Amino acid sequence: TQKASEHFGATICAIVLGSSPSGLRPSHMNVTVTNQRQSLTFYAKMLDGAPTRVAHVPARHRAIVADRYAKLGCDVEMCDGSAPHGRGTFSVTYNRGKDSGSISVSKVGAETAALVRQSAADLRAVQHAKAIFVRLPLDDPGTPSLAEALERDGFFFGGIQPLVLDDGRDALLMQHLLT
Repeated sequence: TQKASEHFGATICAIVLGSSPSGLRPSHMNVTVTNQRQSLTFYAKMLDGAPTRVAHVPARHRAIVADRYAKLGCDVEMCDGSAPHGRGTFSVTYNRGKDSGSISVSKVGAETAALVRQSAADLRAVQHAKAIFVRLPLDDPGTPSLAEALERDGFFFGGIQPLVLDDGRDALLMQHLLT
């Protein structure tokens, strides 16, 4: 729970809206039945000696990203982005139980925005996903331009998620609710 996470010194880093289907009912909690998808909070606690982070984020999100890292006790170097080049890499998954799709970008390339856009459209049209989550590598200089392209497509900022990418890198969470 949020209280337990805070009791152990964890810091809220992201709010993941609509991450669970409306039918999800925690067995240990008395919750009102609703037709809405359920939202979750993402907490993290960094251990001593966490290395300095590098964060490439759109300018309008820098203050909140810097604040989250400060609350985690991590030094962060906020950097400007640059135009993506080369070949990007990402993976797409669909979780039938949660009716949601996830796109995890490992490297932002010149065509990543178009390919992620197509993957999101496929998750909507083929899988009928109710929510789509995209995790972008904060240490990649192409992340700001990709985040801005996603925002033009209806995605919105959800926070940061330390150490969640396959290679243990931090992610910028973008999300799009379709219900």
